[in-house]
Amino acid sequence: MIPLHNHPTMHGFVTVLRGALKVRSFSFLDATGKHWSGITKVRYEGEKIVKKGDGCINLHPIKGNIHEITALEDGSFFFDALLPGYDDSLACSYFEAPELDIRDFALPCLPNCVTKDALTGPVVLQLTRYRNVSQPKIKEDVRSDDDIVRLSLTDGHTSISAVLLEHIKGMSADTPPGTKLLIIGKVPIEGGFVLLSPSNVSIIGGRVEKLIEKWMIERHSGGDAERGTRPDAKAPKWISFGKAKTKITDETSKGFKANDVIRPTNKKVRILSISALLGIVF
Repeated sequence: MIPLHNHPTMHGFVTVLRGALKVRSFSFLDATGKHWSGITKVRYEGEKIVKKGDGCINLHPIKGNIHEITALEDGSFFFDALLPGYDDSLACSYFEAPELDIRDFALPCLPNCVTKDALTGPVVLQLTRYRNVSQPKIKEDVRSDDDIVRLSLTDGHTSISAVLLEHIKGMSADTPPGTKLLIIGKVPIEGGFVLLSPSNVSIIGGRVEKLIEKWMIERHSGGDAERGTRPDAKAPKWISFGKAKTKITDETSKGFKANDVIRPTNKKVRILSISALLGIVF
């Protein structure tokens, strides 16, 4: 695979000589075709499967100038022509998914591409939460073919929920928040959930350190806090809540009317105290 890269100010074309290629293209949103401050704003133009005899994929200084080429068959070859000729002043740049929180730089897009019944791509969203709803939280990294995974996604301004009905390569309980997803085509929405599958979503990546650090802390502390998740977890130590009453005390005090009010209250307090120790929620 040739990673995502550009050919600044150049025209050109790619044609396949043997095998098959997948070409994923982006266009500059900046009219100069240059990136600034380490960030390039682009528009996704789609991906195309090209085989020998299929013709050429054209390169323009702005449109489709950033592309990624992946061989789909062993021994694939292609011819890449560039005009004007390549030299050091026209060195290409390689791109990767932003190591930034999309909420810090993105423009809102979900309101324009979501209806009651579908989400229409292409659109890049950021993962905020992964949850395997078919498994207990402490075992959500264990997956089976019948599991249903819920994702919380954002465009930086608006959030939306999605459901994975099939396994998607690169997406698991170990996928951190901040990961970017590319959603393409018209994706159905049912019950307020976007139905994702390998045919309409791919994982772009991108590590947002501030989100990962928080996620790791919550993940580890949350696991240890759950009763019984640690190998050395034991039942809580018994704490006495008072001495047993003697028969004399009972006989002496049973005539006091105040006990009729106090006893139920004390019983309730004890039950709640024990429940708190054992982690029982009423």
